[in-house]
Amino acid sequence: MRVDVVDETGTEAAPLLRVRDLSVRVGEVTPVRGVDLDLPPGGRMAVVGESGSGKSLTALAIMGLLKPPLTVEGSIVLDGVELLDLSPRQLAAMRGGSLAMVYQDPMSSLNPVYSIGRQIVECIRLHEDVSRAVARRRAIDLLHEVGIADPERRVDSYPHELSGGMRQRVMIAMALSAEPKLLIADEPTTALDVTTQARIVDLMRRISEDRGTAVVFITHDLAIAARFCDQVAVMYGGRVVEFGEAEPTYDDPRHPYTRALLGSMCRLDGDVNELLPTIPGSPPLPAELPTGCSFRPRCPRAEEVCAEVFPPTVITDPGPRPHGAECHFAQEGMR
Repeated sequence: MRVDVVDETGTEAAPLLRVRDLSVRVGEVTPVRGVDLDLPPGGRMAVVGESGSGKSLTALAIMGLLKPPLTVEGSIVLDGVELLDLSPRQLAAMRGGSLAMVYQDPMSSLNPVYSIGRQIVECIRLHEDVSRAVARRRAIDLLHEVGIADPERRVDSYPHELSGGMRQRVMIAMALSAEPKLLIADEPTTALDVTTQARIVDLMRRISEDRGTAVVFITHDLAIAARFCDQVAVMYGGRVVEFGEAEPTYDDPRHPYTRALLGSMCRLDGDVNELLPTIPGSPPLPAELPTGCSFRPRCPRAEEVCAEVFPPTVITDPGPRPHGAECHFAQEGMR
């Protein structure tokens, strides 16, 4: 799948992040296959899909955090720089600077024997030549920005003294310490209650809007994605099977998998006595992908062509931000 971003005048615009034909291999297995993504400066993209669809591997590949025996192929361009051509030292300098990541479990990402202030100070001084006093003041300001109450006192707290939501705010503060252009959030609301989830999502939206930071938001929760993002990329079997602006994708999905995901969401206005729809079967293992369309064994509208021919990427809306799906019947819609 290859789609170029164009602006309102019809000319090609330079995205902040451009991923082309990204594949992750381990031996003869390819758990991520031919992923293309485009994200403009300040944009917010949700990468959604079930567990095992390749979301986190894609994020780790962009961050340059995959090690042998995993190998990464394709192209990852951030602000005009090809990340796959950088040396480990050059990539380490960009990581935390131009791009940063918020991980799924803040408790395992924070060092339990250091105060949160010390850890933020280390991040600041890694990328800037400032004194510890100046970095500590910056750390307090960052804690205040992410909504930590009484940051002058909390800066000396240890991770175990904070709630899950507060630890996630600390991780966001660390990620923002070098003012990155791109922030990757890998399921940052996992294991948080719904109220805390909403606060974290609202915080990330405010930060994106205030700082102009682009965000790739990885989640399996389509409701959270709709609340936060303006673009959606749906992954299945290691590939992006549908992409486009969030509202058209939700209103008129063009891939059966996207429709199935949306149909599985719990609705507040639904009948409490009615069972939620589910997607039959399980996602395929990377080493056991079916022929043709990977979603075919679970698809309610699969036909013979789906087993014989790999589905093309059909652009259903060639507008400034194209909408498309990897399906033989994408033009027919899912209504």
